Amino acid sequence: MKVLIITGRFGLGHTSVANTLANEINKVFPGSSIVKKDLFEYLTPGFHEILYNGYGGFVNNPLGSRYYNFFYKKTEFKNKSIPMIFDGLFLPAIHHLVKKTRPDIIICTLPYGAQIFSAYKGRYNCSIPLLTCITDIGMHNDWINPHTDIYMVATSASKQELVARGVEPQSIFITGIPVREQFRNLSHKKEILEKQLLIMGGGMGILPKGRSFYAQINALSGVKTTVITGNNRRMYRKLHGKYPNIEVIGFTDKVHQYMQSADLVISKPGGITLFETIYANLPIVVFKPTLQQETKNARIIESLKIGRIIWDKPSDSVQQISALLNDEAALYEIRSNMQQLKDSLRKDVFYLIMDKLNIKGASA
Repeated sequence: MKVLIITGRFGLGHTSVANTLANEINKVFPGSSIVKKDLFEYLTPGFHEILYNGYGGFVNNPLGSRYYNFFYKKTEFKNKSIPMIFDGLFLPAIHHLVKKTRPDIIICTLPYGAQIFSAYKGRYNCSIPLLTCITDIGMHNDWINPHTDIYMVATSASKQELVARGVEPQSIFITGIPVREQFRNLSHKKEILEKQLLIMGGGMGILPKGRSFYAQINALSGVKTTVITGNNRRMYRKLHGKYPNIEVIGFTDKVHQYMQSADLVISKPGGITLFETIYANLPIVVFKPTLQQETKNARIIESLKIGRIIWDKPSDSVQQISALLNDEAALYEIRSNMQQLKDSLRKDVFYLIMDKLNIKGASA
């Protein structure tokens, strides 16, 4: 089977999901030929790094995040089409990629990827199945496109929301958000008596900025804290070596190991991060999000009771964090709800999807 996976580095989540899907397909259909493409690196070589760096700076800026949320809300339910400029510039390049790779299926983990490949299918009368793996829990119309054949969604609530927006139920598969295998095979063997708190900011390192918050966390009795700053070098320099009870880590590919030893994680509510904690059975605390899709995710965390949302500013929240960290009954309830959600996900989903699309794993 030949597979073309389209992704992009707006954060690290879309690429992480693309890598996971490639690994899963290779396990289910050994010998598959899989090509992964960063859409903007392919379409705009030499400019994509500027684009990604600009995006990171934009959403990390309070004014930028307000503009982002404004456009997110404006387009949330709006049907859109690819602007004419993309027809002339991008669709021929997409056509060249499809002709070169000759895939049996195209998979997109990025909203714009799903949009442009849907437009391509319509313009070139292409019959190759298009699968969109939605990496958020809440829905936005950016993910929904007329020539998409299959949607992979996080939860039953995600499916219901897609159906309410006009997507046919039989084209939607509830899969959770795919995470790396390391997160799905964790066993929590507690060997350290002191509580372990993990604070993460995702790939872009979006973390509480105030020193008062970290000073209070450092002062918690019987608590050892690890902060993973990701690519946020400024926060790493700000925190590293400053607090005796806080270990500061920069970018790491060993997040699963830190989750394995943690009792509680504080993180932003990105869809991928959330499902990593679900598979790790690690209770999560989320501060009030700044981006609209993460606000949706936070509301879903509350409704499913798989974590806690703190709507206060970080410096006013440390006592709430400490109380939860020491409340074994509450932590057990969260872990139980996470396990229940995991148990509801189909394990044979790729067999079902390929069967529905009539794609044979051994095709040349």
